[in-house]
Parts: sequence; C-alpha cells; structure tokens
Amino acid sequence: MNGKTKWSIIAIVIALAIVVQIGFIVPAHALTYYFNCITRIANKYGMLTLENVENCYDKVFKGAKQAQQNNNNNTLPS
Repeated sequence: MNGKTKWSIIAIVIALAIVVQIGFIVPAHALTYYFNCITRIANKYGMLTLENVENCYDKVFKGAKQAQQNNNNNTLPS
C-alpha cells in the first residue's frame, strides 16, 4: 500500500467518524428542546398537564401527531 492510498483511507475513516458523531448530536438537541419547553411551561403556570406535555412533544418532534393518527387509523379494532 503506497502512502497516497494510506492517507486516503485515513481521511475516509475520519470523515465517517464525523458523520456518525453528528448523527448522535442532533437527537440530543431535540430532547433538550423538549425538556426546555416542558420546564418553561411548568415554571410559567406552576403546573404541568398532560396536554402541555403533548403540545411540547408535537412542537419539537414534527410529524409525531400525524404519525400517531396514521397508526391509529391503520389499527384494526379488537
């Protein structure tokens, strides 16, 4: 293996490592926004309802409400 090939392999491995790290960071930020939303509402009103929690979840995790509705529509009754 010549020097150019070795450095190319090292560069590819480093690039893949960076992409994997970014993949782990993005969901962590979403959870932070979710907890901040819940904390903000609880501190503002002095109480937290299930409706508040669901609203924060739907606000932070876009498409969650639609996915749940689609899942409920596709479920057969018992």
